[in-house]
Amino acid sequence: MIVVPISRFAAIASLASFPLFFVATSASAQEVAPIKGSYGVVRAGMSLDSGLKFKNPADLAPPTTLTRDADAKAAITGEIGYGYAIDRFRIEATAGYARSKVDRSEAAQAAAFDAGGSMSRLDFLVSGYVDLLKNSRFTPYVGGGFGVARVTAKLARVAGLPAGGTTISDKEWGFAYHGTVGASCRISDGVILDASLRQERVTGLDLRGTVGSPATARAFNTSYNTTSALVGVRFGF
Repeated sequence: MIVVPISRFAAIASLASFPLFFVATSASAQEVAPIKGSYGVVRAGMSLDSGLKFKNPADLAPPTTLTRDADAKAAITGEIGYGYAIDRFRIEATAGYARSKVDRSEAAQAAAFDAGGSMSRLDFLVSGYVDLLKNSRFTPYVGGGFGVARVTAKLARVAGLPAGGTTISDKEWGFAYHGTVGASCRISDGVILDASLRQERVTGLDLRGTVGSPATARAFNTSYNTTSALVGVRFGF
């Protein structure tokens, strides 16, 4: 089970409340015509809760020193892309990236172990969104999408001299999908600001590493999961 620290939970909860704020505000908002056609999009924010989940129980059996989850610290994330809007419906094609360090305090869990490393995600997604209010300057929206992502992981959880334990150093492409909730504010005819909360998963990862001392090669079946808080701008062409 992934445990989200209180500070991360507070950040996620505050962002998740944005759509409710915009719903309340939009009742008195000036009506505007919806943007149609092509637009560009840039978003940036924080990956608040991310990491690898090891799916095969055999991968966690001795002499493996991995735990079920390898959690990462919060890190900056971002994406850039192209979209097309028709009335309240939008479709986007985006490329995104995030890189974070392993949370050593979570990974070590005992003084006998030394743990560390990093992980990154490069994704290419096609997403669809629906604005829930029509002809409003403020509107919440929901959406989701899928695509591919390359996850790079360099992890180690070792103990003793000479060091024995488990290491992973590999990169692998997998199937990525996400669900997103957010809210937007149109500040001019061609510019829209938005804030969103996204849950993304990358599946089908077989990352190679070593186990034991002397080291024996092994592949680990994993998925990559992340929750991101994003703010961005959409601008019409």
